[in-house]
Amino acid sequence: NEIYILNTVREAEELIRDHYIQTGVATLVMDDTNPFTNTYQSVYRLRHNQVGTFKQYCFARGYPIIESMPYDTSTTLFNIRDGVMIRRYQQEAVDSVAVGGLLYNGIIVLPCGAGKTLTGILLCRLVKTGIFILCSNIQSCRQWARQFREFTDIDPMSIYTFTSGSTNKIPPKIDGCIVITTYAMFGMSRENRSDESGYMMDNFMRYAWGLLLLDEVQMAPSEVTRHAIMELKSMSKVGLTATLLREDDHISDIDFIIGPKLYEVGWRTLSNHGFLAELKYTEIICPMSALFMRKFLQHTNGGSLDTARATIRSGNPNKIAVCKYIIRYHQQKRHKILVFCDSIKSVHVYSNHILNVPYIDGSTPEDKRERILARFQCNYDDPIAINTLILSQVGD
Repeated sequence: NEIYILNTVREAEELIRDHYIQTGVATLVMDDTNPFTNTYQSVYRLRHNQVGTFKQYCFARGYPIIESMPYDTSTTLFNIRDGVMIRRYQQEAVDSVAVGGLLYNGIIVLPCGAGKTLTGILLCRLVKTGIFILCSNIQSCRQWARQFREFTDIDPMSIYTFTSGSTNKIPPKIDGCIVITTYAMFGMSRENRSDESGYMMDNFMRYAWGLLLLDEVQMAPSEVTRHAIMELKSMSKVGLTATLLREDDHISDIDFIIGPKLYEVGWRTLSNHGFLAELKYTEIICPMSALFMRKFLQHTNGGSLDTARATIRSGNPNKIAVCKYIIRYHQQKRHKILVFCDSIKSVHVYSNHILNVPYIDGSTPEDKRERILARFQCNYDDPIAINTLILSQVGD
């Protein structure tokens, strides 16, 4: 329940003492100044539930807090299976977190397709106690559980998913267990939970986890989850993402909720070294037909009229014709094709009336999504293969 803070910046001392010592939140444990070496150290003891606000307070005043914990790999929860190929940059990412016998809190940024899940599993191997993993959705939870079984020799009975659709019971004693849940499930208010869900959350919040691993860590600053994340007792926190971006102005909050960026490698670097396929990007600007252009110009900017203009743009027949031609071209080359649409109406039009292929949108049930994606991953000539798939924004 207690955290020790080492301060080696003399200028920050007054800030800490004024705000925390006088309010009784922190306790001074050691104060040591060496005039011969001109070094300064002070150690404070802080309750766990005050660490988040303490970090936020110091960060806003230009004194970021770096969190770390000792680790020992003499015994581990699991081993990586023989034959699993660990790429150089994945090991570099792990080494940026584990330095000099310490695990540092922070963020790892890897592009899509670079193997963030395996990188996270390598990090999990460094801790001996329970591991808590946050994911963006139920599909990601299932992927993490599946890849733990695929890449490691861990007992499958020690992997638990805590989601609205999960059926496996999580035992009260969770030492050595891996619990995987979604941000939405984790941040849900107590009054919206069932008695069983509330009991398990209470158990999670009492336990001292060895590692809190946050997939798609850009979701952490949301109002729904940030307070629960800061209150969860974990000796180490590491975030994974491909896009350290948010639509609001809270992305910088990750620095005090989790920690600083520790490692990043771009897709171009990995592509140049043969780890990712070469990307070829083409933008095609399609003129609007005369009838659609007249309708488009009848609407002015603002409010619901913007929605009308977006609908007209998405239904531009010239664009639909070009899109259909490009898709047919790649189908003839036996390529796998994903079509992303911002407009739900476009998703249904392309799927049902133009291409006659399956789609996934926000209303598609979880089990059906899993089946469609599994068929998309089949070989091209497999009788059940889906080779062209339409996705709404949930595809991201």
